[in-house]
Amino acid sequence: MSKVLIFAGTTEGRELATVLSRNGISCIVSVATEYGREVMPTLPAVETRMGRLTQEEMAKLIAKENVSAVVDATHPFAQEVSANIRKSAKNVPYLRLQRDTAHGMGENISLFENTKDCVKALSDTEGAILLTTGSKELEIFCEDEKIKDRLVVRVLPGTESIGLCQKAGIPGARIIGMQGPFSKEMNVALIKEYGIKTLVTKESGRAGGLQEKLDAAELCGIKTFLIGNPEQTPGKTMAQVIDELQVILGKKIEAKGSVQISLVGIGLGNENTLTEGARQAIEKADYIFGARRLLDSVGGKGKKIESYLAKDILPELDKIQEEKVCDKSYITILFSGDVGFYSGCKKMRTALCQGGYGDIHVEPGISSVVYLAAKAGVPWQDGKLFSTHGRSLTNQLESAANQGDNCAALRDGVGNWNVDELLDLVKHNSNVFVITSGIEDVKIIGALLGETTGEASWESTRGMNYHIWVGYNLSYQDEEVNCLEPKMCQELTKEGLYTLVICNHNPARRRIAPAIRDEEFIRDKVPMTKEEVRRISISKLGLKEGAIVYDVGSGTGSIAVEMAGYSPTLKVYAIEQKPQAVELIKENARKFGRHNITVIEGKAPEALENLEAPEFAFIGGSGGNLKEIMELLYKKNSQMTVVINAISLETIQEATDIIKNETVPLLDYEVVQMSVSRNRSVGAYELMTAENPVYIFTYKFKERN
Repeated sequence: MSKVLIFAGTTEGRELATVLSRNGISCIVSVATEYGREVMPTLPAVETRMGRLTQEEMAKLIAKENVSAVVDATHPFAQEVSANIRKSAKNVPYLRLQRDTAHGMGENISLFENTKDCVKALSDTEGAILLTTGSKELEIFCEDEKIKDRLVVRVLPGTESIGLCQKAGIPGARIIGMQGPFSKEMNVALIKEYGIKTLVTKESGRAGGLQEKLDAAELCGIKTFLIGNPEQTPGKTMAQVIDELQVILGKKIEAKGSVQISLVGIGLGNENTLTEGARQAIEKADYIFGARRLLDSVGGKGKKIESYLAKDILPELDKIQEEKVCDKSYITILFSGDVGFYSGCKKMRTALCQGGYGDIHVEPGISSVVYLAAKAGVPWQDGKLFSTHGRSLTNQLESAANQGDNCAALRDGVGNWNVDELLDLVKHNSNVFVITSGIEDVKIIGALLGETTGEASWESTRGMNYHIWVGYNLSYQDEEVNCLEPKMCQELTKEGLYTLVICNHNPARRRIAPAIRDEEFIRDKVPMTKEEVRRISISKLGLKEGAIVYDVGSGTGSIAVEMAGYSPTLKVYAIEQKPQAVELIKENARKFGRHNITVIEGKAPEALENLEAPEFAFIGGSGGNLKEIMELLYKKNSQMTVVINAISLETIQEATDIIKNETVPLLDYEVVQMSVSRNRSVGAYELMTAENPVYIFTYKFKERN
């Protein structure tokens, strides 16, 4: 049976043994010390042996166990041991598993070829020295008493290492027995605790915690003496070693790396607003993904990749796993603000889980809403939230805002964010927080609210009194927080990041039932559905949030206006063929601030052909084309509800024929007849005057198979 002998004592050796065990390949792991055996996990098909071996003992072990290959996974600085392993493995394949020792170089880092040169340079320094090179060459550092008396030694917590420290005469107060690798924060804490002026370490690579040591020394402003990697002959990466073992053993070895992913909200962009959890995730990351602005705003030593969409990041993660054989890579994906506030974090997490990545951690950030609330002294516990960020506007809206035009030009189009929804929030609440895409959004919002407080006030917002807290580039050096009147927002010129708090000093109490009176509508001589009939007809539709609704034969637009006021999320199409009536609909939509009404001039059913499919339709006038209109509506959506008002006998007959002749498949239908009488004063008397009776037909379509 094939067997692999691994000379370990390093992280890489343990990882290789774990991979071979997972693949059912027997191996012997040779470690020098008791501590090496303690940190080696118990694995199936893996035997751990402890003790320092001579070259002859190594050769005997190889021959006795009849191993198929020898892997040298010892420390880069264990040169003598590596030489003995190489000589003892003359008759079997020898593979040197080399650690990646690449790192950055700063101004305060001095690189030395060997330990003796480093010790010589230490004699010219002052202050405490943190020695993190291990215990093997400790006696060389202790030859000079002046250096020895300044040493604080960090070694493995094994009895052999501690014993060597004591033998060298290092007092217990200056011996730190701990297992690494250590975080930058831990290194910083030790440097500060012992008043360290010089850090001495080996070029032992990322697995040995080298970068965290260098970062800590740089942060604390102290010197680093770095003893260079003595290896002259390049070895092989983990992936290369595994590839060669597959050939030697004649067996496929699955060795895909793993990743731990942190989804991090970076707050407002200034590093000072990072949470400690976010900071640690960034510092620890091997790879950092995000938009360019976010990448530029954070530190970290990991490779920065400008990607923020799951479809781009997932292939990169697969690639990392393939390249980093056996390794665990730490991935950080950056999001602006907080991960739970208008963030792409939710979609990213879902995509990662679906892609098979389950080791996911989420770190929240400080949102600009919380920050601005604090700066402006505005409580946000009862505030409403709205976002225009990343939601584009129509050219018409942008043009009007750029020209400082009044809101009349803005009412005909609302872009991808719902103007009416924002105005509804502002009208009924004291504080509305708005995340914007930039200055153009701010100008448009200022224009909208500026008109509501002027002479041309909409009926729905008359009497409102607003001011706006404008937060510009929050947390950055050029941060500004100003309190402005709405119209002043159109005078802003600086491009940048804007967050708003719109404060309404006199919020309106929200109506809890439809209550627009007939006399409130601009009517002229165009027919209008009366308010009692209007309310019952709309209730029969059973409207739902976010629905698309048709008002066919809209007349003055009273039905459309009433429906649109139920929710700003509704999208209402008012279809009317008479030009005079079309203008009245537009006037009434403007008067009541119904931006979610789109007026279509034309005759049904032709005028409906190119409109998006509705869920609900009200028909107040059909022009004799009721049958054709119903057939087109069924074609557009076989699951909708239609309500028809009929006054004339001809329309009543047409509406009845829909049922009798099965013009369209119906799941259910209902007919209600209403007679309404109104009082009028005649002298000293109040008399009741009857309106025309109205038949209300409600149809629920039967879904086609």
